[in-house]
Formats: sequence, C-alpha cells, structure tokens
Amino acid sequence: GANLFSALGAANGVQAAGQTGVIKVVAFDAPTSIVDNLKTGLVDVAIAQHPAEIGYFGVVAAYAHLTRAVPAHLFDLYYQATMDRDDLVAFMARENPAALQALQDRFAALRDAGLWITRRNSIAVQVGG
Repeated sequence: GANLFSALGAANGVQAAGQTGVIKVVAFDAPTSIVDNLKTGLVDVAIAQHPAEIGYFGVVAAYAHLTRAVPAHLFDLYYQATMDRDDLVAFMARENPAALQALQDRFAALRDAGLWITRRNSIAVQVGG
C-alpha cells in the first residue's frame, strides 16, 4: 500500500488470500489501525510521518547549515520531540533501527559542525555537549 487506505486494503487482500507473512505490506502512515496490524503481523512496515514537521525541519537544517543562523533552541525542541521521548526511541529501535541511527547521526553532525549548541543541561548530558 502507498497510504493508510491502500495499505489496509492490501493487508486485507493478503490476509484473504492466506498470504500473511509471505507477501509484505508497507504503509506510509501510522495511525492506530496500522500499528495494531503491525503487532499482529498483517502489516510488515509502517513509515510514520508528520508532513509539516518533515518539511519544516529539513528546511531549518539546510538553512542552519548554509547560514549558521538558526537559534539552537529550535534544534533543542526538535531533539525533545524525537530523541528525548523514550517511547519513540524504543519504537524506532525495535521497528527501524536504521532510521534511529540516522536521526542520532544527524543530531551529532549538527553538534559537530557547531550548528547546534544546546542550552539544556538534560540534552547536553545525553549528547555529550
């Protein structure tokens, strides 16, 4: 499936054909119905998205890299919304460890390039900054 509805349709078709676990179903969204189907094995992969945040933080990171003008607190907020959430980190570690590593690497790259110097002690302890 390409989105929530086509993924659910594909999963239902796979199940009806008795091919669960044989034919892989991928969803691009992660509402409760997809998460439930992940747990039962009916859906194999879900790519969770937040389109506004995806676009916003991609542009912020590019702008920061090119101009060195993005305030560090914006990266702090993004870190808190992602890596500072134990539930999200555990989910990513279990379901998509490569994506978790990529996110960790991106924060490290921002820090190493001097584009992100956190002002929050709790984050500094976690990232070694």
